[in-house]
Amino acid sequence: MARSPKGSTVHTIPSFYPRRMSGGGGGGFSLALGEVGAVGLLNNTTQGEWLVVWDVQVYANPAGTTTSVSLIDFLFVTGIPPPLTVTTQATGSALLDQQAQLPGIVWSNKLNFEQGLIVLSPSLPAGGYQWVHDWPIAFIAPGDSFYVASDSNPTQTFGANYVWEVVKQL
Repeated sequence: MARSPKGSTVHTIPSFYPRRMSGGGGGGFSLALGEVGAVGLLNNTTQGEWLVVWDVQVYANPAGTTTSVSLIDFLFVTGIPPPLTVTTQATGSALLDQQAQLPGIVWSNKLNFEQGLIVLSPSLPAGGYQWVHDWPIAFIAPGDSFYVASDSNPTQTFGANYVWEVVKQL
């Protein structure tokens, strides 16, 4: 049995490994009245790794203008919520050049309503929202999704970008 070190351990923040980093984004669709837009990150690993979300950026276009999207919600849900329309999916891209594909699928969806556990409900300023802290916003278990959801209008599009780390054990 390994002993825990005595005293304090200081890591540089963020303490990530480049070979385990990935990123991706999705969205860019407009919504009709009553629809909820969602862009999420699904942990599709088959080896039991967790996804640690270090950064997320949410935007509504056209950028820099007054947006009708005033509140966004970050939620956890098992799998991907059932779609109102066809779900688009894209695998994440490794952030290290010449690196093999890592777990994580970014998905976009139009929902009838938000599903899951709400973690955070910030406002969406005209320039968009970005996680600006030195610690992760989310830890995603295998088979679960972390997503952002909001309403929009037909003249604007809604989307999100994620940067995550694949961690073998928490």
